Amino acid sequence: ATAVHYWGRCTVRPPLIFAVSIRRFRLALILVIALGTLALASSKEARAPGSDEAFPLLGRIVVVDPGHGGIDPGCHLDDVTEKEISLSVALLLAEELGNLGGKVFLTRTADVELSSFGRSMRTRHGRDLEGRVLLAESYKGELLVSLHVNAANSEKMGGGMVFYHPGSFESRKLAASILKHLREVTPGDQNAALPADFFVLRRAAMPAVLVEMGFLTHRQDRAVLVSPQGQKRLAAAIARGIEEYLSVDPPLAQEDRVEAGVPFLHLYGLGTDGAHECPLILSQSQPGSQVGGP
Repeated sequence: ATAVHYWGRCTVRPPLIFAVSIRRFRLALILVIALGTLALASSKEARAPGSDEAFPLLGRIVVVDPGHGGIDPGCHLDDVTEKEISLSVALLLAEELGNLGGKVFLTRTADVELSSFGRSMRTRHGRDLEGRVLLAESYKGELLVSLHVNAANSEKMGGGMVFYHPGSFESRKLAASILKHLREVTPGDQNAALPADFFVLRRAAMPAVLVEMGFLTHRQDRAVLVSPQGQKRLAAAIARGIEEYLSVDPPLAQEDRVEAGVPFLHLYGLGTDGAHECPLILSQSQPGSQVGGP
């Protein structure tokens, strides 16, 4: 402080510039506290249930198709069938996606096939496949993920595979994203994302992939496919691939979303009876080559 003399009296006061600095400091401090409080509130809000950060798939619609069902067992080895594995993993996958905020539809939730939903195909097999596509479209799905299990005439062939239609660039991107994580659960010499002209992939109006989660005829793959823990790992890997694909894909316009809000699951199991062949048998001499298909 400095002494200022007024007519013989001495009074002490701070310099004017220092007084102004104090007032500015107080205002700045109040502003910092206010902004900090607002930032903290925004951070908490971003992590609250129902927010996009907590639920990255909020408002996104995914259709999961457990392959085969009913009188159609798909691939089988002893008493283990493809239809049972695909349904078990599909239910776990639906839970994983639902926890991320996605709206999930399943083409079936029970041991049934879906030929009763087909319209124009002549065979039961064809109507079953057609029914899966029609259901996916009726649910207004953004993606269709069909789950299957593979088999081969060689026990050495193994690994998860993902198929996409060659005419769909988005399906190819989705296949690559899923394979990236699937190969960590079922690694093998058949790991690949490959084009295929399968009915479901060809006829789907949205990006669609067919996931061969592993080979029943491969010892390591089979251990994953039949165990509850292995099935959880498969579901988590596929969900991670879907999440990564959708995270870079622009969201639907708000008017196109269906009931975007708190995460929920819609599980539908529909159909009657039917039968068709194991989806894929691959040639050992040509890894990834197609001999049969759904």
